[in-house]
Amino acid sequence: MKNNILKRPLKFYIIYILVTLCFSFWGPAIYKDYDRLSVSIFMLFFLFCVFIGYSIGLRRNDKFNNTARIPNIIYLVKLSIFISFLLIFIEFFQILITNPSRFSLTNIGGNYMLAKDELEISGSYSMLQLLRFLTGFPRSITLILGFYFFSRLPRSYKILFFFFLLFNVLVYAVAYGTQKIFGDILIYFFIVASLKLLYVDKKKRRRIIIGIAIIAFLFVSYFIINQIQRYSAIDIDVTNIAKKSNGNLVFDTDHIVFKIFGEKIGFGISVLITSYLSAGYYGLSLCFELPFVWTHGFGNSYPLSIFVHQFLDFPNYYLDTYLNRMDIVYGRSGLRAWNTIFPWLASDLTFVGSLLIFIPISAIYAISWKETVKYNNPVSLVMFATLTMGFIFVPNNNQLLNGIDGFIGTICIFIFWLRYHNKFNVIER
Repeated sequence: MKNNILKRPLKFYIIYILVTLCFSFWGPAIYKDYDRLSVSIFMLFFLFCVFIGYSIGLRRNDKFNNTARIPNIIYLVKLSIFISFLLIFIEFFQILITNPSRFSLTNIGGNYMLAKDELEISGSYSMLQLLRFLTGFPRSITLILGFYFFSRLPRSYKILFFFFLLFNVLVYAVAYGTQKIFGDILIYFFIVASLKLLYVDKKKRRRIIIGIAIIAFLFVSYFIINQIQRYSAIDIDVTNIAKKSNGNLVFDTDHIVFKIFGEKIGFGISVLITSYLSAGYYGLSLCFELPFVWTHGFGNSYPLSIFVHQFLDFPNYYLDTYLNRMDIVYGRSGLRAWNTIFPWLASDLTFVGSLLIFIPISAIYAISWKETVKYNNPVSLVMFATLTMGFIFVPNNNQLLNGIDGFIGTICIFIFWLRYHNKFNVIER
């Protein structure tokens, strides 16, 4: 296996973080009292920890299957598809019966704001959301290995997988107005497609790359339009966003983005490259100014803090997190705005700990990638894809532990990987 292929995720990720930092420092957004120096130093230490951990993972000697029988992974995929389809169909049917107007394509932005308000006002989850919270593992298996093993699935399960994706788009992208489901689907699809690209001829590789580029362009276009519609639903545009954001965010209309694309489209693009790709660094800089308050291991995940508060009668540990205290002191929301992963982790681990934790995480990331490309290891593919999602969202939030279905799913995937990944290291390419 060529060493450059094994190091490719690390190289791409370093470039990605540096690009998002550039967007944050020199993009169309202007932030009030932004400590760029502290953020720069902190992120350089972060990349150093990722580099150290990834290097350790690559140097680890491979461990091979010591048993004659390999677990039936296809059975797990089919079971996961069935469970995931059933759950999303129930949620789709509930919305269809109780409030069918939420499936209107003309009010996606308004649906997003409504869903946000419902969660923040109630501060708790419904039983259906609780069920989703507890069944994140089969959903992750479905999204990742459904794509990977699609050609080997029976026709009935291919149909279930298709409708699982369709109902997810209708429920989350339309009824709830979020882009996360598109992000999940596309990221996992691109990971599997990129893996396939390693072993096809140049002609087929070129066609696949063109197809990926077209899909990515369509998604970005949809995202920009959706952002314009979402902000329009609450009467926000480039002219008044400073007032609506308590003066913490202003868009420079003289920036090249607005000169090229105009005010309306430029606003949508600016939201993409700031709010989603780089604005979190500003929230991080504000949290640097706050003292540490320990959240007893529950502050790193909003769903977890709500779960233990609602069902176990624990204190609401989210109130002590950096995110909530930042909201109180600076008026920047810890839930509505992106603030990077680090304030979430630091609420339990301190900011130093939030960096050091990425050494073992990056080591696992490297091991899972190596086992995926060398042995066609589906268990390690699940771990690699999951961690890739987490790494991509580092400038945003603690994605793997903050989704309703992400918390339990991430923990189960980690246990699943520890238990079974060596059993699939059978045939080296």
